[in-house]
Amino acid sequence: SGSEHLFALSIEDFVTEPLPLHGELVALGVIIMSVLQGQDHIVISELIDRLRLPRKLSRIGIDKSVLIKGFSNSLAKGIAKNRYTVLNEISNPNKVINDIFHTLNKNQIILD
Repeated sequence: SGSEHLFALSIEDFVTEPLPLHGELVALGVIIMSVLQGQDHIVISELIDRLRLPRKLSRIGIDKSVLIKGFSNSLAKGIAKNRYTVLNEISNPNKVINDIFHTLNKNQIILD
């Protein structure tokens, strides 16, 4: 499991019915982790659009608070699965996800 998959699993812990599709959450995780790793999140978002996967939180069925809780819990998921990912390098996950959210929000990548 990569960080994107761990993120998806964590989000699923905080969402009630209807549960978003796991693959949609992984795609969102790919966008988030691309920002974290300094990759071109715009190009990655365009690819996700071409695949016709949702990238807007409202279309996926989650909000910012679930995004933050899920991201912050992703490292614990990785530790439980004995996985080492880029998440292990983060000392303050709440600050990191808020910074990522701001980056994605200013380009309207994940918000309407």
